[in-house]
Amino acid sequence: MNNADNYFKLFGIEPGFELDQSALLNQYRVLQKQLHPDRFVQADDHQKLLAVQNTALVNEAYQTLKDPTSRAEYLLLQAGKETPNDTTIQDSVFLISQMELRENMADIAEGSCPEAQLEKLRAEVDQLSDDIKEEFVQHLNKGCEAELKQAVSCVQKLKFYDKLVAELNHLEEQLFD
Repeated sequence: MNNADNYFKLFGIEPGFELDQSALLNQYRVLQKQLHPDRFVQADDHQKLLAVQNTALVNEAYQTLKDPTSRAEYLLLQAGKETPNDTTIQDSVFLISQMELRENMADIAEGSCPEAQLEKLRAEVDQLSDDIKEEFVQHLNKGCEAELKQAVSCVQKLKFYDKLVAELNHLEEQLFD
């Protein structure tokens, strides 16, 4: 498959953090239609194997690009920087903020209006995450080594927010289902 080395080229979209999600989805559907293994039932074994591999590549590329944090990690990888999974964040202000957000989340279940508190906290987390995404783009666009290091730090922070959002979703299910 051509463009297998670059997910953005594979989908025919400009590389960058901001992207048109509907264009990505439309191109994903087009590629899936073209490459789906069911279209190669009558083909030889090699063609069938290629169809399976290409479909897997398209799925992986789509999942990577549709998620902002995964897309940020991929952009860093394209720039020659990996985001280590085991590195501790050294930003004490950020870590204290995370503790406070989690404390606020823990207080929601005992609050007088858990639904309103949950929505308020979700909006706060969304805004904080959006701020980090903007910071990421600024660092990535500058492209020098020091800026890319800061972009890596932004991705690590985004992972914290992603985890917090998942925990908020779980709390919401517990409270309202």
